[in-house]
Amino acid sequence: MTDAELLEKKLAFIETCVRDVRELGKPERIDEDLREERFIAHTLQLAIQAALDVASHIASDERLGSPRPTGSCSICW
Repeated sequence: MTDAELLEKKLAFIETCVRDVRELGKPERIDEDLREERFIAHTLQLAIQAALDVASHIASDERLGSPRPTGSCSICW
């Protein structure tokens, strides 16, 4: 059974990460400011991981199995 409360928390966290990048990030400074580059990269990485967690949770609850690796041939599966 999908845990709606968990998914809501993860989705809210993703929204927070995106808002932080939009409001606090300065992408025009990435080339010259390592701290800025890492802030944006890390914040986006956190959001992406939360999205993967949501997808994994749903896939598990729906018993969808594991996805095929990219570039794999249909004969291998």
